[in-house]
Parts: sequence; structure tokens; C-alpha cells
Amino acid sequence: MKANILNNYINSLHFPFYSTIVISSILLGVIIACIIMYREGLKRTSIIYTAFLTFVCIMVCGLSLQIWLTGDPRRLAFTGAGGALGLLIGAFSSIFIHRDHEKEMMASWVVTAPLMYGLAKTACHISGCCVGIPYHGKWAVVYESDHISRFPVQLSESLLFTLIFLIGLFMLLISGKPLLTSRVVIVISVIAKFSMDYLRDGHYLAKSPLSQNQILALICGVIALGLVEIMNNILGKKQVKGESKIYHG
Repeated sequence: MKANILNNYINSLHFPFYSTIVISSILLGVIIACIIMYREGLKRTSIIYTAFLTFVCIMVCGLSLQIWLTGDPRRLAFTGAGGALGLLIGAFSSIFIHRDHEKEMMASWVVTAPLMYGLAKTACHISGCCVGIPYHGKWAVVYESDHISRFPVQLSESLLFTLIFLIGLFMLLISGKPLLTSRVVIVISVIAKFSMDYLRDGHYLAKSPLSQNQILALICGVIALGLVEIMNNILGKKQVKGESKIYHG
């Protein structure tokens, strides 16, 4: 890899850095989510089983979404949208399996999701997938595969989503309002993903006004907010019933 003042020239790589970085990013995110859950008072057994289930769901959904969208089994590749859906499925399922600090459990995974995504995008930067628009300013990147100076959209996403993680973590620890934190992180993440797609070269190859990435971001955001509201309603009814029993007792 060679570099000068204005841009970075990235050679084609033969070692599977992409898969190594993606898996490492997910594992690190799972570990941090476990630490947050432990701090929020969850039992160790709940944390362990939740972490295992969520990790499996992330990997399965992340790898299979592209196949489902294209109908081509040969298009096996990890996608961020699939990983996000897997995380939601794993976390939401665990909430009703363990019944242990449900709001805090959900917030732990929602807050950690941007970090997983942000770190994983460094793999895209190195491998040269989902490249940015043509750009000749400072920090531009040039890949050996096409020799075009491009905007470093992958690294920009890495920094942006890592910042979102830090904001969410700070909000969760300081405010003590896990559901509000979950909503804020989801909304900010969807806005960030939707907006950054305009700096991606592939966005302008789409035949529709919105790219597939933007549509998936909106779908994931709606599903995530819907799950948070469903959980809030169920827990709210549960709390009201509990208070009613105490009152009548």
C-alpha cells in the first residue's frame, strides 16, 4: 500500500482480510454488548445465552440476505442490513426467553450495533467494495482495480458509526433511559446510513430514486422501532397488571 499527501493507493489483496475483519468486528461488538448487559444488572446465564443466540442470528441473516434478494446461491456475502436484522431477531427473541432486564438488554444490542457496522466497514475500505463517488480532494483513495480517485466513503462510515456508538453509550449510561436511547440510536443510524449512500458510487447505478441500501436501511429502521414499541407495550401492560395485583392484594 502506497500513499502520498493527497490520496492513498490501495493494492489488491489476496489474504481474506474482509471476512477476518467482519467476524472480528462482530465478536468485539458481542463482547462489548455483554459488558454493557453485565453493568446493567443482567444475570450471567442470560448474557451468555443471549450473546450466543444473537451472534448466530447475525451471521446467518448477514450471510443469507444477499442470496434471498438475488435468488442466486452463489452470491453468498455478508451484508450489513442482514446482520442488523439478525441482531434484532436475536435480541428480541432473547428478551422474552430470559425475562431479565428486558429494556436494558435491548438497548445494549442497539447501542452496540453501530460499532459493529463501523468497524466492519474498514474491511470494505481495504477490499475496495462499495466504493465512493469519484473525488479528487484530500484523503481520496485509489484502488488498483480501477485506478479512479474516489471519496473514502467506507472510512467515513466507520468514523460516523463509531461516533454514533459513543453517543448511544454515553446516553445509556448517563440518562438511564434504555428505551429512549434505543430509539435515538436507531433513528440516527438510519439517517446516517441513508445519507452516506449518496457518497457511494453504486447509488447512482440504481434505476429508482432510492438505492437498495437506502430501502433496506429504512426497512431495518422501521422494524427496529416497531420491535422497541412492541416490547414497550408488552412490558407496560405487564407492569400495570403487577401493580394492580399489589393494589388489590
